[in-house]
Amino acid sequence: MTTTQRTARELTPAIGQQVHVAFEQLTVLCTVLDAKNSWGKVRLLVQPVAGRGQQWIELQRLVSPSPAVTDAEYEATVLAALSHFKGVR
Repeated sequence: MTTTQRTARELTPAIGQQVHVAFEQLTVLCTVLDAKNSWGKVRLLVQPVAGRGQQWIELQRLVSPSPAVTDAEYEATVLAALSHFKGVR
């Protein structure tokens, strides 16, 4: 199944997950509030664990919390944890 075929129901496992997100020179721990498929790309609505605000992001904004794990590996780990996202790139 391609990204464009994902439904809102299939994206709901992302909600409530915590992820690390790049915001300019900062990496912020965020909670996923919502997920959607827009123009063939999975987007997550995130809110910082500490602080205010919300923003839709693409998966490429996810960053690894550990220097030993590349950002691509971290993104794959997040996707694997969200079983409906497996294989989406």
